[in-house]
Amino acid sequence: MIDEADRILVDAIASLADAPEMMIKGADFRSDGSIKESRWAEINKWLERSVFEPVTREEARASGGKIFGARWVDDPVKEKSRYVIQDFAKTKVPTVFAAASDMSTARVVDYKAVRCGYPTFVFDVTSAYTHAVEKDLVYFEPPWEWVEKHGECLWWSRMKVYGRRDGARSWQDHFVDLTKSEVAKAAGFTVRQCPKAPTIFYIEEFDGVLALHVDDGHGTGDPAGARKFMLFLEKHLEMKWVDGLHEGDSYEYFELPR
Repeated sequence: MIDEADRILVDAIASLADAPEMMIKGADFRSDGSIKESRWAEINKWLERSVFEPVTREEARASGGKIFGARWVDDPVKEKSRYVIQDFAKTKVPTVFAAASDMSTARVVDYKAVRCGYPTFVFDVTSAYTHAVEKDLVYFEPPWEWVEKHGECLWWSRMKVYGRRDGARSWQDHFVDLTKSEVAKAAGFTVRQCPKAPTIFYIEEFDGVLALHVDDGHGTGDPAGARKFMLFLEKHLEMKWVDGLHEGDSYEYFELPR
């Protein structure tokens, strides 16, 4: 296992703001190669979603777009890896922030469920940020695993990548646009967003209330309509979900560390 001194050195080099094109070769944290496997799982997921497009450095520089460094964030316990852009905050820009909810928000859903006798549902969107389109012209360093196999390049960010300052806001806007879209209406859903609490949504057709907490959702409503709504979301978002929860059921799914 890499020792703490080496870890600090790698982190320090990778975070140099004045060297955005620097590429750091990561270390496998386990001798069985599980970290390498989890990294390739992330890369392959991005390929499926068209999150990035390889381009030459010359093309990226000539475009005038932003070029960022990037690094792996590995979790050896979960055997999960995430590739993160290093988008450092140089100024305070309020428009990049997303609405946030806390534990008290869940009480709105639970109160509705108890009051009306409805079951509840929860869902978790996988790599939520990468569902949102990157509207800026952004390039970033590819991981060494990619360069080792495919050669030198930069990645053109087509979708939002974790580490982008406006990532959470972009994902939240994407969710709102989807649920209030003509596609949602054609599927039979009229969704209203609370103007004073923008993480709370009301779905008229099944008397549903939904609370969105970053990439997690918690809601309630008539069970047949709620399930139909979950199936609609599943067509447009990569997500895990469960419905039909009642008082006393475990919510450990919601409490897992992210």
